[in-house]
Parts: sequence; C-alpha cells; structure tokens
Amino acid sequence: MTDNIELNYLDALWPAFEEALAKGMQLSHHAIHHLLSMAGELSNQNDWDRAWRAFCIARQFVKRSGDSDLLAQVASQRAFLYYQWGDLQGAALAWEEALARFRQLDRTQSIANSHSNLGIIYRSLGEMHKAEMHLRRALVFFRALEDRVGKVSVLSNLSVVCKSSGKTEEALGFGEQALDLCRLLQDKKSEAGCLDNFASLILTLGDSNRALACRHEALFLWKALGERREEAMTLNNLGIIYQIRGDVGQAQNCFNEALELHLSLGKDRSTPRNQGNRATVLVNLGLLYRDTGELSRARAHLEEALIIYQQIGWFRNIITTLDILALVHQSLGDLTTALACTNKALEMAQTGGYRSTEAHLWGNQGLIYQSLERLDDALKCYERALVLHKECNDQLGLLAALINIGSINRLEKRFKEARISHLESLEIARSLEYKEGLAYNLASLALIYNQLTDFSTALDYQEQALSVAKSIQHPELIWQIRYSRSETYRGLEQIINAVAELKKAVIIIERVRRRLRRDEERLSFFGAPKGNVYALLIAILHDYLKRDNEALEYVERSRSRAFLDVLEARGLTLPEGGEGEPLRFQELVGLLC
Repeated sequence: MTDNIELNYLDALWPAFEEALAKGMQLSHHAIHHLLSMAGELSNQNDWDRAWRAFCIARQFVKRSGDSDLLAQVASQRAFLYYQWGDLQGAALAWEEALARFRQLDRTQSIANSHSNLGIIYRSLGEMHKAEMHLRRALVFFRALEDRVGKVSVLSNLSVVCKSSGKTEEALGFGEQALDLCRLLQDKKSEAGCLDNFASLILTLGDSNRALACRHEALFLWKALGERREEAMTLNNLGIIYQIRGDVGQAQNCFNEALELHLSLGKDRSTPRNQGNRATVLVNLGLLYRDTGELSRARAHLEEALIIYQQIGWFRNIITTLDILALVHQSLGDLTTALACTNKALEMAQTGGYRSTEAHLWGNQGLIYQSLERLDDALKCYERALVLHKECNDQLGLLAALINIGSINRLEKRFKEARISHLESLEIARSLEYKEGLAYNLASLALIYNQLTDFSTALDYQEQALSVAKSIQHPELIWQIRYSRSETYRGLEQIINAVAELKKAVIIIERVRRRLRRDEERLSFFGAPKGNVYALLIAILHDYLKRDNEALEYVERSRSRAFLDVLEARGLTLPEGGEGEPLRFQELVGLLC
C-alpha cells in the first residue's frame, strides 16, 4: 500500500486497510509512521473518529509485525491521543509503557520526551512527587542533548510543581529561565504558556500587578495564535487576579467570556480536557457568587463542576472544589456539611502531598470550628495553616491565617496578640492590593477596639472597612460590619444610629436570602448569627425606644416562611405574645440558637 496517504483520501482507504489486515498483508514502516502521524493531526483538528480509526489500524499492523521500534511509537502516540482527549490516567499508563520501550531501545531523545510528558501528566493528576521526578530527569537529558525547546517546557512545568511543593525560590528560578529561553527561541506559543504559569507563581508571592501584566501578555499571544482553548483558560486566570484585586465586574466578565469560548469549541468541547477546563471556570464563578451573596448560584456552579471533575478524574481539582463548597455551606449555615467537605478534601490533599492546598483547607476547617464555638480546635487548625503557608511562602494564605489567629485571640481576650496579628495581616493585604483581606482586617481591628471600649477608634476602622467592602460588593462582610457598627454606636450611646445600622444589615440579609432557590438553603441560611441582628434590633426598638409597632414589624419580618420553616425543623413554635407584644431579646435568641 502507498507510503504517502493524504487526509482527503483517507476515508476511501479504510476498506483497503481492513482488507489488507484480513489477508495478513503488511504496511511499510514509513506508511505506519505516516498513519500514526495522521492520527495526531486529526486529533488536533478535533476529528476524533478518524483519529482513533487511523491509530487502531496502525496499531494492528504493528502488533502483527512485532517491531520493537514501532511498538514504542504506538505506545507514545496512544499516550498523546489520550492526553489530547483528556484521559490523563490512560495517557500516564501509555507513556510509562513508551518510556520502558524507549529505554530498551536506548533512544535518548525519546526517553527525554517521555519523562517530560509524564511530568506534565502527573502534574495535571496532582501527583506532584512523580511529576517532579520525571521533570528533573527530563531536564538532565535535554541539557545533555542541548535541546532548548524541550528545556522550555520542562522548566516551565517544574516552576509550577516546585511552587506546589513549597519550593518557591527554586520555582521562581525555573520560571524565569523558561521565559528567557522561549523568548530567545522566539517561540510565541511556549512563551504564552510560560507567561501564564509564571503569573500563577508570582501572584502567590504578592505581585498582582506583574501577574496581571503577564496574563494580559499571554492573552494577546493566544489570540494572535488563534488558540481559543488556551485563550479561554487565560481569561479564567485573569478573572482570578481581578477577583483578588476586588474588581468584581472585570472578574465576572472574564469568567463569562471564558465560558462562552469553551462553548464555542464545537464538538471538541465535550472532550474530558475541555470539560475540565470549563469546570474550572465554573468553580471560579462559584467562588465569586459566594462572595457577592448569590449562594444558590454558587452552590449550583460548584456542584456541577464537582461532578465533571469526578467523571474525568481530576484529583486536585476535586479537592479545591470541595474546599470552596465548604465555604458556601458555611455561608448557608450548614456547618455539618461544610465540615464533611473540608475533612474529605484534607484527606485527599494529604494523600496527594499538596502542601499549599492543605494549608488553605486547615484555615477553612478552622473557620467552621470557630462557627461551632470550638475555639481551641479552630486555633490548632489556624496555626497548622500558618506553618504551611510560611513554608510555601504563600502570602495570600499567610494573610488569611493571621486574620483567623487574630480573631481567636480577640475572642479569648488576648487583645494585644490579636492586634499584632491583624496589623501584620493588614500590611500584607496592602502590599498585595487585596481588598477583601484589607476589609476583614479593618473590621477585625474595630471589634478589638469595641471590646476595649475605645469606640471612636473602632468607628474609624469600621468606616474604612465598610468603604472597602462596598467597593468589592461583598454583602456578607457588609452586614457583619454594620452589625458591629451598631454595637459601637450603642457604646457611644447613639441609639438612633445603632438602629439605622441594624436596619441596613437586615436589608442586606433579606436581599441575599431572597436569592436562595432551594428549600434546604433557606432552612440553613437563617441561623443564629443573622437572627441575632433581628433580635438586637427588636430589643432596642422595644426596650430603649418604646417603638413597639416598629419592633412588631421586625418580628413579623422574622416570621417569614423561611424563618418559620427553621423553627419547625427544630421542633419549635413561635409564641404569639400577650396582646401582640413583641418578643423580648432573650426569647428570640433562645428560639434561634
């Protein structure tokens, strides 16, 4: 049969290939290599039916020949097709087979390529120890071969793997070497990929301006190259930076544009690889919606992403999604489910050796314990997170751990230690231009001064915190600050101002609650922290201002269908009160707690 097969004539040749196989005929080595190459080219065009058919026919001819060189090529091409399709486990097994065969043949270049490919695969699977081992071996081979193109890919991927393992300085060095080398080679595609990886690295080190510039440069290159899938991934990554900087509108635009691009990929969008990339965007949108109070939308996006990750076996992404789902369940008041999510994610992170991810999980688990008033357990979690964040040189994580430790010290009345933690965290937030972290620290410092009865200083911090929280459209943080301000105004004996803050907090809580779509979400959402806002407002109106009609209005608002459902679920009934008299503060708190 011909050694030169054109794609346009391939369909007409299927019967001839099948007849040749049936008659025990052979193809020349050149023709088999050509057929394998065509399978790869067809996969790049997302023509998967013909790609797999070409590969399977070539493999049958190779099996018949028993040629060692061709068997190695078949294993390598099968791995490539699995990777393109998104079957990472299949790709790993196939490249392990190819590596073993190339070693037997002593093919140095192919051995180097196989190590590099296995490093990329194991990185994607989250098996960082295996990934680092293969990438370091590949780097030794590529240096010996003076293969600069191979070195670019290995260096860029080593930077990501080392960052995940907490080897920050080494990661930074690998990333800079990769960028310098691909620019020297004028390899725009590799440069775009290196820029994206490098942005992730320097973002964790706190340089959001440089990370943003790298991502925009990468986006420009992907657009110029016509690489829509990579363009979508970079848009998603840009959204993350904008979200950290507090630009909610820009972040949402980037995520939605990335989703549209994934959907525009035609039949290729159904491959596991692209499904996984789409799920990643859903996760980031879920986190954004959680922060802006759209908890039902957040939960729906995250659960959809989790199903996709579980289907395609993206281990590390499952951990991250469980982590963020825990935050959503916590905001909904479902602490039992939140704790189950973090426990499962922690177990997976420790198994996979993801130290940076584990650190964030300890922090989130501490938040749940704190909500459960298990302060000793919460502090232990925060301290473990702090140690790991320091080891990984993760500035964002360090900021969060310091906030959390400060909050425990405040609750335990260790005010000096709490203030030191929050001021240190505040400095990091300012250096990172991280507005959410800035707002949380300012609000926490206000709580300290409230407890020290320095109400004027507390009010100043609350003014600053509220301004930042409004700028990033963070409703949960805003109502918490307003609740805190009501306590400050009470300390200043400005009762009218205290009432005004509580009323504004109620409006925000009810606005978020109205967005909830599921009955169980409404049941868990209206728990004690939010209910105490109503309770305090009713108590002030009734006890201090004697405005019983207005107090009764808020009792009625608290008797919303969702509120009654919460009480009924706990086996409680709301008493009517004598002659319409509103509930007293302690009575209402007793029902809510």
